[in-house]
Amino acid sequence: MKRFALVVIFLILTAVTVYFFVALYPKLKILNGYAAKKACSCKFVADRDLSSIQKEDLAEAPLNLAQLKLDLARKQVSSSVYGLGKQTAQYKDGLGCVLVQGEDELNIQCERPQRFEPDTSRSWPYGIKDVPIKTYGINSDKIDQALAYAFDKHGEYLKKTRALLIIQDDSIVAEKYAEGFDADTEILGWSMTKSMTNALIGILVRKGILDVHQNQLFPEWTDERSSIQLDNLLRMNSGLQWEEIYSEIADATKMLFTEEDMAAYVLNSKLEFAPGSVFEYSSGTSNLLSQLIRNQFDYYDDYLDFPYNSLIDPLGMGSIGLETD
Repeated sequence: MKRFALVVIFLILTAVTVYFFVALYPKLKILNGYAAKKACSCKFVADRDLSSIQKEDLAEAPLNLAQLKLDLARKQVSSSVYGLGKQTAQYKDGLGCVLVQGEDELNIQCERPQRFEPDTSRSWPYGIKDVPIKTYGINSDKIDQALAYAFDKHGEYLKKTRALLIIQDDSIVAEKYAEGFDADTEILGWSMTKSMTNALIGILVRKGILDVHQNQLFPEWTDERSSIQLDNLLRMNSGLQWEEIYSEIADATKMLFTEEDMAAYVLNSKLEFAPGSVFEYSSGTSNLLSQLIRNQFDYYDDYLDFPYNSLIDPLGMGSIGLETD
């Protein structure tokens, strides 16, 4: 009987161990990857205090399990859950923060001075000579009510609004920021970068470097995926198998928080639907577009400068910075 009980206990412990490493541990890697990356960007790019990041950005379960460790000398933030599933993100000048996955065999550096200088001879929004504030024809009481409604009360973190700017006819009507934020605080843009990536593709199309109807986009696609057109990637109807789920272990979370080369991960996706037949939102598609842009340049420096020289600086968006994988 005693031997039987020991066997049962052994089997239970074995099952728990297998369940942990198969089902739970991969989730810890993703959780810690998200926490380390976000904390690193908020700390070293936005210059926010680590305690406020934990209280405001990582307070919800299960992110509140993340235990952060700040290394100011190396400009790194590490995250683990009771020492398990540790992930580290590192800040690099000109490149923002990147999760440290594998080896950085290229040791990419990008010491990019801010080339864009705001035009001091023209009024906002074309320069910074003066910023007109519109007060006539405005119901100030209604505006104040809207501002109060949009933001959390002191000590709350429910609505999580960081900034609100109301503009009418090239004039600012109202402007408000959450506690700890101001007009110069850099805020993570997340999927807004997808639109910038498509715009960069458009610039290459205008220059005749790419064609929206071209296929055979990547040398890795020697099968039916070679029929996928650039237009399909831009419209997210490539037909590639993809799961854009953030609460589970899925393509999106594995790509973003566990992969050394995000585009390489997506390049291995199989074709699920005929190209052009099904729309499926995919962050992986945007990384394929980014890889396609990268493939047009012989040198990393030229690739890294391209978004700034061709889009960001000409539009006067001097505060924007792009991060890499």
